[in-house]
Amino acid sequence: MSSGFFARAEVSFLTAIEVAWKAMETNPGFSRIAWKIIGDSLFRYSGIQFPRESQRLADALTTLKEILEAAPSIPISKPLVDSFSPEVVSALNVLEFAVATYEYRISFGFYDDKAKASAWYDLGVTLQTLLGRNAGPHAAITQDQVIRCLKEAASAEPNEELYWIALGDAYFLKNAKSAQHAYISSLELNSKVWLFPLRRIVY
Repeated sequence: MSSGFFARAEVSFLTAIEVAWKAMETNPGFSRIAWKIIGDSLFRYSGIQFPRESQRLADALTTLKEILEAAPSIPISKPLVDSFSPEVVSALNVLEFAVATYEYRISFGFYDDKAKASAWYDLGVTLQTLLGRNAGPHAAITQDQVIRCLKEAASAEPNEELYWIALGDAYFLKNAKSAQHAYISSLELNSKVWLFPLRRIVY
C-alpha cells in the first residue's frame, strides 16, 4: 500500500479519537461508544509500524495516560500505561493503549449482552495481538487472561460463532480439548463459517 494511504489512515484514526473525546465532553452519555471508537482507532493504528503523525499521536496518548492513570478499573493494562513515555512513540505503545482503552470501556457496564460480548471480545483479541507481537516485556499479561475475556464474550452471546472461533484459537496451544469444544460450538452455529477450525479439529 502507498505511503499516502497510511498517511490518510493516520489522520483518520487521530481525528476519530479527538472527535470521540469531544463527544464525551459534550454528553457523558456517549462514553461507552466513544471509548469503543477510541479503542478501535488505536487498534487499527497499531498496525502502522512507522507513524508519521508522531507529535499528534504522542499528545493523544499522553492525554489518554492522564485519564487512564486515574482509572481504578484497569488492573491488566495499568502497568502498560504507567510505563509509557511520549519521547519515543512506537506502534507497540499504540497497541498497549488499545488494550487499556478496551479494558476501561468494560468498567462502564453494558446496555445488553450484545454490547457485553463485543467489549470482552475486543479486549481479548487485543491482548492476544499484544502477546503475539511482543510477549517478552509483558509477562503480566497471560494467555489465561485472553481466554477469560473470550469466554466472557462467548458466554454473553453464545450464538455468535466468531467468539467461539476466537476462544478456540486462544485455547489451541494450551488446552487442545477445550479448543476443540469451542471450534465445534462455532461449527454447530454455522457449518460454513470457516474451514480452518475444522482442520484443527481433524488434525
